[in-house]
Amino acid sequence: GEEGGEEEGGEEDMSEGEEDDDTAEALEDAVGSIENPPTGYEFVDEVPVLDTEEDLKKLIGREVMHAWATEDIFGWFQGRITHYGCSQRDLNNTPTANMVIQYKKAVTKNKKLDGRVASTITADRYGKSEWWVLLKPFKEQ
Repeated sequence: GEEGGEEEGGEEDMSEGEEDDDTAEALEDAVGSIENPPTGYEFVDEVPVLDTEEDLKKLIGREVMHAWATEDIFGWFQGRITHYGCSQRDLNNTPTANMVIQYKKAVTKNKKLDGRVASTITADRYGKSEWWVLLKPFKEQ
């Protein structure tokens, strides 16, 4: 009976700054799904087709609800997609960003969320329990 092989379960997998990731993920999980659209709007349940630049450009001017999970900004907030494409500076901060969403603090009720934000708008992040969802004006039936 050889009882060797102790070295294998080494601690090398632990990368630096692991704790930070956990908090971020805990925050992300805690946002949860969005139940109710803002007054005057309804959710668009179908995932939009976003295969091409053209598809993405069709979203310009649309109102969206977007989930936020930072220490200062937490929850779902309404914004408007204003641009396709992001500046290099934005991409340095958010490499996956492809659209710009404009927030107004009068709407978000959060003074930290006011202005334009480079955002990742993709079909796989779409949905009321994901990261963003389109709004359409509510029409009385």
